[in-house]
Amino acid sequence: MLSGPIGSVSHVIDGMEWAADEGVDIVNMSLGARALSDGTDPWSLATEALLEHGVLPVVAAGNDGPRSYTVSPPAAAEGALAVGAAGGDDAVASFSSRGPLFGDHSVKPNIKAPGVAVTAARAKDTPIGDIDPPGPEGPVDDSYTRLSGTSMASPAVAGAAALVMQAHPDWTPRQVALALVSSARPTAGESVYDQGSGLVDAERAVDQRVTATSSALDFGRLSWPRAAEDTRRKVSFTNDTAEDITLDLSLDVKSTRGNLPTALLALAEDQVTVPARGTASVAVEFHDNGIRTGGALSALLTAESGSTAVRVPVGLSLEPESHRLTLDLRDHLGEGADGISLVDVLPLDRSLEPFEEPQLATLASKITVRVPAGTYAVSAFIGRHEDDSYWFDSDIVLAGEPRVRVDKATELTLGGTAARRLAHKVDDREAENIYRQVGVAQRQAKAPSGERGPLSLHTDVQFRHRAPDYWAVPSRTRAKGNRYTAYFREDLAEGYVYGKAPDGAPGDGEYSYPTATGPVYYLAASREGRVPADLTGRVRDSQLARTTVRYHAAEQTGDFDGPFPRKSKLATATVKGVPVGGRRVNVPSPGTRTEFFTASKDVAWAQELRWSWQNADSFDPLEHRALLTRPEVFRPGPRTEHWNRPAGAPALAPDGRQLIRTGDTVTVDLPLGGDSDPRHLFTSDDLYATYSYTLSRGGEQLARSRDGAEESPRNTALAAWDVPADTGTYTLRAHADRTQWNAVSTEVDGVWTFRSGRTAADTTAALPLTGVRFAPPVDKWSRVADGRTAAVPFTLQRTGDQARGRVRALTVEASFDGGATWRRVPVAKNRALVAHPSLATLPSEHLDRNGHGSVSLRVKGTDRASTFAITVKNAYKLKKS
Repeated sequence: MLSGPIGSVSHVIDGMEWAADEGVDIVNMSLGARALSDGTDPWSLATEALLEHGVLPVVAAGNDGPRSYTVSPPAAAEGALAVGAAGGDDAVASFSSRGPLFGDHSVKPNIKAPGVAVTAARAKDTPIGDIDPPGPEGPVDDSYTRLSGTSMASPAVAGAAALVMQAHPDWTPRQVALALVSSARPTAGESVYDQGSGLVDAERAVDQRVTATSSALDFGRLSWPRAAEDTRRKVSFTNDTAEDITLDLSLDVKSTRGNLPTALLALAEDQVTVPARGTASVAVEFHDNGIRTGGALSALLTAESGSTAVRVPVGLSLEPESHRLTLDLRDHLGEGADGISLVDVLPLDRSLEPFEEPQLATLASKITVRVPAGTYAVSAFIGRHEDDSYWFDSDIVLAGEPRVRVDKATELTLGGTAARRLAHKVDDREAENIYRQVGVAQRQAKAPSGERGPLSLHTDVQFRHRAPDYWAVPSRTRAKGNRYTAYFREDLAEGYVYGKAPDGAPGDGEYSYPTATGPVYYLAASREGRVPADLTGRVRDSQLARTTVRYHAAEQTGDFDGPFPRKSKLATATVKGVPVGGRRVNVPSPGTRTEFFTASKDVAWAQELRWSWQNADSFDPLEHRALLTRPEVFRPGPRTEHWNRPAGAPALAPDGRQLIRTGDTVTVDLPLGGDSDPRHLFTSDDLYATYSYTLSRGGEQLARSRDGAEESPRNTALAAWDVPADTGTYTLRAHADRTQWNAVSTEVDGVWTFRSGRTAADTTAALPLTGVRFAPPVDKWSRVADGRTAAVPFTLQRTGDQARGRVRALTVEASFDGGATWRRVPVAKNRALVAHPSLATLPSEHLDRNGHGSVSLRVKGTDRASTFAITVKNAYKLKKS
């Protein structure tokens, strides 16, 4: 037995061949592959070969429905009896894979059988249960369970085949399969691509003596223009009785794609007489009326006489009017492209045809695609290769035409000598390029018929340091209604160090450890409607948002809370709604540097600072302990920003989704480790902190229903409780111990009291939370001079869906002995006036190994919806003045 990733296709084929050699009559395969096939893959061909050895292959169609073209190998084999799954009402199950078949558009599956909540044997104590959401889940008892899937339907058909073989031992496996398909019972409203010929009927398959000679009458896909010989298909019926039988014929036609007229398919005759012990043929005709659109028709041919009913699935796919589109790709020298080129061809007036590939890659200088007649947006990233290139391509040319009409064979030249180099020029002549990205985002003006929204494509090419030269060729056409956004993203830096491992970094220099010590430019440019001639150019510092950025750190006080003097910084952009990347580099910390950002209403910047080095290992730095911002638009001019300045836990998001109630479940995810900037969010860091939560109602602690909520692997910074339905008063207590890895803000406590009741069905309520972000006037090592009073600004963040009103009874306290004793401090206009003692007056046990003291802070308050008390121990350090 094989399950999941265990085993390989070769093992299955070996088993099939062994079964054939052992003389079995039927092989059931309740398994399949993720990759699609037209039946010519090795597994399907091996399945087909079973028939030649007198073995009938019965195969599960797959559980990837309800999408079309999802029947997988080996059910894709022409001779395989592909089985879909039906529910208790005989309707095809939602998960059951559908046809047509990938590649040749033929009819699959062939038949369906019960496959929802089927009771089956199981090994005791195994967890296997139901995979279909509507069905009962889990084991019935120690010996049985309920299962859903085409894997359960397939054995039912294999059993029916065994009954037919037993009744007709002289029949070949093909005859048995045809008897099952011919005698199945269809379900009204379902196409043959859903159910094949219908639900298996073992009794009729055994007794009925008239069958079809093929499992389907298939036109396949008819290409444009239509050939005259493709307008008729025949199927034969065999009569295994001693009397002639006259069959009345009917054809139930459905349009399954493209809204094609059902009159395109019709019977050539209404009756056929099948002679005793003989055969007779009937024809189904495609009445080509010159139709230029594409789509698919499915039909069920029924031949009846009294109690005899023979059914044959019929399938037809039409290629719409189509023509060749040839793209001639030229580099910036006008020569044929010889690197890696990426090409996008987006239809603007229709949905995609099955298996149509709008995004292509090529190493050739010309690429030809066959496309339906219509209008297209085309873009290309054209590569030029030189043997001494650092990357495979030495030059990349962006070219595109937002509007190309194809109503005949069309050739289009993209690229060429009109190309202009893409690069920003800035005031800092020492700044060098450290990241480049060029891209095009395309979108239709409106959703095509049958689609939920407009189709879109976004392709980009990005390189880190030593990027190839980028070029752009201006478009000759413009978009009309459809969106066509060309953009260029670039990071420049002075003092860029590459390939040098900093002191204390893990590894032996095998990684690059990119670091920028001087000014950094984060730049983005875009144009709507076409590729312009002037996408980049001269950018003055005065046109940019000039940010003085101070990166704070803390001195080591324990064995593990190292100073970590470098952190990795990343800035990404959203350009006219398109997400665009950036280069993550290390920044010396503590330190100050200037960062410039493109200031435009069309560009929103998101920033992230991770705790660990970039390239400390072969992967990006760990996401734990990352400070980040939501995308924001900057204005030109100076600004100042502090990163990692204490003390800011908890870091609440504006949407308040960190304490929520859904129905009768309360879930909490509090990132208790932010910094002082209210704009900075924080990721829960259970890898570098120990979290604990309790939730009480009316003074009684509730049992936690999930530790780590529904995350896998579980994150102990998350928790959930199932609570009573009626409204009550709750108290949440949260604690994060960050001592092992942090020298400041080593412990964070929060206590919140609020009222909550059941939410409406399928709705989530954000419960009231208050957070505090203290911003003490610390130096770069998170220290304030002793022996003097300092104003410590703080910001209250309040989230939740309830009306809060103003904060009342606000108090702030300070402690200089690690929280053993507290002193209330004056508060004026959201500033706590903290009188710092002289270090000489503090006992030695309250000084760290560097001779510094610490200040802990506590704030309490209440509003209309809640009360709160937040404590940050060792919030910042005291140094000798």
